Amino acid sequence: MKIINFIINPHLVFENDENSFIVINKSINQRIKTTQKFYKFLKKINTLNTFTIPNLKSSYNLSDSVIRYLLNYLFIIPHGNEIFARGFHIFPENFNKNRKKLLGDILYATSPYNVIIGLQIDTFKDTYLSTRTSPNEIRAQLNKFDNLSYFDIGNILYFPHSETLADLGERVYFITKILIEKRHFPIFLGGDHSLTYYTANALLREVEELGIIHFDAHHDLYQDINSLNPLNHANVFYHLAEDSRIKSITQIGVRTPTPLYRNEKITTFDIAQCNVDIIRNTIKKLSKTIKYYISFDIDVVDPKFAPDVVAPIPNGLLPERCFELLKLIVEELPVIGMDMVEVCQSQEKMNKTSFLAAQLIQKVMQYKVKALF
Repeated sequence: MKIINFIINPHLVFENDENSFIVINKSINQRIKTTQKFYKFLKKINTLNTFTIPNLKSSYNLSDSVIRYLLNYLFIIPHGNEIFARGFHIFPENFNKNRKKLLGDILYATSPYNVIIGLQIDTFKDTYLSTRTSPNEIRAQLNKFDNLSYFDIGNILYFPHSETLADLGERVYFITKILIEKRHFPIFLGGDHSLTYYTANALLREVEELGIIHFDAHHDLYQDINSLNPLNHANVFYHLAEDSRIKSITQIGVRTPTPLYRNEKITTFDIAQCNVDIIRNTIKKLSKTIKYYISFDIDVVDPKFAPDVVAPIPNGLLPERCFELLKLIVEELPVIGMDMVEVCQSQEKMNKTSFLAAQLIQKVMQYKVKALF
């Protein structure tokens, strides 16, 4: 992988007496009892300024299992940003431990995998509905499928009262960097659609150019609907379209009025144009020299099948058509990641929509394996 500089976590505190050796990580209030040998080793490398993993391994003759342990328990963290001292991700209650992977596990994986990552972003300011719990609800439904090959690294850490979304974006980037370099297939669970700005930009730091396939009932191209919240779920594709590194945006299933904003890189198929043959012709003409990302807003589906969304619009796509189009896209294009967004917790707390979201992800995983792995 590309060189990443690491430092010893600055929040480590060392305590020992004659019988015990304790390392405390004050950033997460964690106490770990260690052996005397490991305790002395940590104190020794605590004097280092910056280092790379290869340097650390060669200088101290460390095994991969020790390096994984150092990464997984935040003894060493990426250099350059305090946000990493608090960790990268968190595992919710009732998490499927058989799917659980930590940073070191992903870094040292020897084969490519589908990898689930939750982003609990919610920029809605005008509704009582929330998408923050959606990643946990979708993964609960995914766990019902026993024929899928994937790992889950939990939800990306984010402290909205003390951090900015840019901090979240840096964590997303670091995780994404490792996933792409190890040829894993990241699947981001939202959260609202603003998360696509951060996931797409994380990918763009690695692949330089990107095309986006955007499933949505809404075009999300409003230029500024909320000056207090300049980046949000309703304008995320306006911001992405303005980025020269985004080479194409193909929108499928839109059934809202045509936006005032125009950009030649955007092709929009409204609901009346969602014929598989028509879309196939467009997909086939897209450049195969760049990578593609699928951004799937669940409200593209007809509300009869996906009722738990913030802004439902009647006469949407049937699930079967979505399955068919996803198969076409994954088989025709070099897709390197996807997101599933805008599932929300309704008053009835129904799981119908989150189950459909899980089914759609399941299909992409299966098509992806057939197409590339």
